[in-house]
Amino acid sequence: MLRCMPSDSAGPLVERGGLIVYRLYDVADAIDVAAAARLLGPAHGRAGPRSAAFEAKPSVRVELGDAPDAWPGRACQVSARLFDFGAITIALRTELAGHSWADLLALSETAQEAGFLDEWLRRKLDSVVARAGGALKGPHPVAMTEDYTLFFLERLAGAPPASALLARGDLANLLLGEPASVRVSDNERAEVLAHTISYEVDDLAVIDWNAALVYEPSGIAEAPDLIELATAQLLELRYYDTLLDRELGRIYEEAASRRPRTLRSYSSLRASVIRTLLELTEFTERVENALKVTGDSYLARLYLKALESFRVPAWHASVQRKIGLVEQVYEILKGETDVARSLVLEILVAVLIVVELVVALRGGR
Repeated sequence: MLRCMPSDSAGPLVERGGLIVYRLYDVADAIDVAAAARLLGPAHGRAGPRSAAFEAKPSVRVELGDAPDAWPGRACQVSARLFDFGAITIALRTELAGHSWADLLALSETAQEAGFLDEWLRRKLDSVVARAGGALKGPHPVAMTEDYTLFFLERLAGAPPASALLARGDLANLLLGEPASVRVSDNERAEVLAHTISYEVDDLAVIDWNAALVYEPSGIAEAPDLIELATAQLLELRYYDTLLDRELGRIYEEAASRRPRTLRSYSSLRASVIRTLLELTEFTERVENALKVTGDSYLARLYLKALESFRVPAWHASVQRKIGLVEQVYEILKGETDVARSLVLEILVAVLIVVELVVALRGGR
């Protein structure tokens, strides 16, 4: 069990690092990221990982420049990242050099509660979508978003070990967006710090539901990229879980309203269900294959920690269960269609027999 040290709000001082505020939006069924890069201008593709632990699907990050009007009193840069499975991230970064720990606590509280950031980032999304519209496949109105706050600390004064940060009494406050004056309970603190990973004595990643702290003196930016990807996967699974609820409701309602049914109505509903099933199966494959962990490394374990913290496996299981329900509905409709078709054939055979008998009787007269 970690020993909790008294908080010292004055330190450690940040010498290099940034605060990244993410907003993630589901905007389309899929995105042609190569076409989006051409439409949006200078872009940075996904950086290659430092190990052979990953096989990643395409995404593209586009630097959108300075954002002087985004956060009053703070210099910020904004970027967009487009994922091939239909999500777009708008990320606002502000530098933290010279900030004390007390400054970080105040910034975390503001970043996680500031509605003005939501409005500004949404306007920036609309601009990106308008410019990259031709690369969006099956675009739809934004119905679901995810927000995330990430402290990426590259160098701290005195180069404290990861254990010193982890032992701070107000580390949980930082990730919860609470001021130091709030006395977070031991249970809540344990919950917030449950998903922690460290490879060397001076690196650390603490991943909570709404925020994370990454202490990475090497400056390698893949840890934030992986946390962003895990958040995007959560967004997509939540979106399709809601879509499946709606589709199941529609299918059940349509099935209940079609009595008595004709063979044509059975076939029409069955075709509708199979289209839904194919679309959802294709979606789950895209999201599942967004990143393949093929080796045991620090970054691989960090990514899995992020998925666990965001409860992505539970959302994935929910989507799979509901796809299973759609498959069951399809099998039932297929059975009813086959029965209806057999009944039609039997009626046709009976009619033909009657016709032959009538013809035979008339011919014998």
